[in-house]
Amino acid sequence: MMPPTPRGSYSADVLLVTAVSCEFDALKDAARARGLFWKRQRGIAADYFDLGEVGGQRVAVIQLKSMGSFSRSGSAFTCYRAMLETGATSVIAVGIAFGIDEEGQRIGDILLPESLHLYDEVDVVDEGDEYRYVYPARSIAHASEVWVERFRAAWRTRRSAAPDAVEIYSGRLLAGGARIESKRFREHLCERVGTTEVKVIGGEMEAAGVAAACAASGGSWALVKAVSDFATVESRARIHETREVAAASAADFTLATLQSTTEN
Repeated sequence: MMPPTPRGSYSADVLLVTAVSCEFDALKDAARARGLFWKRQRGIAADYFDLGEVGGQRVAVIQLKSMGSFSRSGSAFTCYRAMLETGATSVIAVGIAFGIDEEGQRIGDILLPESLHLYDEVDVVDEGDEYRYVYPARSIAHASEVWVERFRAAWRTRRSAAPDAVEIYSGRLLAGGARIESKRFREHLCERVGTTEVKVIGGEMEAAGVAAACAASGGSWALVKAVSDFATVESRARIHETREVAAASAADFTLATLQSTTEN
């Protein structure tokens, strides 16, 4: 499929997508700290916050008007329209997500999924007096291998220079519309979708729409999300303290990676 042709007056190669204000603010702060351009450009699909050329590519930030994937102003519709308008060929969702391992993962650790499990894409069928969940092939969406490896390489470089740097977790991310504040439901969901071959690393709400938009437009996508909570009542009660830490971690790591490469 051919890349989308720009239809608006503003063009970009890479769109960094945020869903909540702490994610947007963290990218703005990280961009200014790194001496990057930051200028608002009016668009039809969204307002674009132009970072200029970063690592050989024109990069812009957009903020969704609402959380989730498939509302009128969610990630699917907004990202698809923004890609058509700007001609962008890559979308990277940057921000916060929930982790699943309170003992191993720390607030601010990076989740870099190789794939998504779209847990809303499910068939529920009877099995005797019970029922079971059957996930078809379409419930799995794969991130861009090029982008994932680029972020991994950047992390290896950072870790060699700073051994105490945040950890990075790759595997499968849960993607769906549920606002989860239940350890029991989180664990049940992981049991339903987990496999012995692929490890579930966390979850969030906008990834499904990003993947859908890129599938429709022929673009590539990746997610760089940092652990802000663990989808439990206890961890969500502290989210006002932890989300800024997580958002800043994801923003800095994303921009550092983009600045360190000139690959397309």
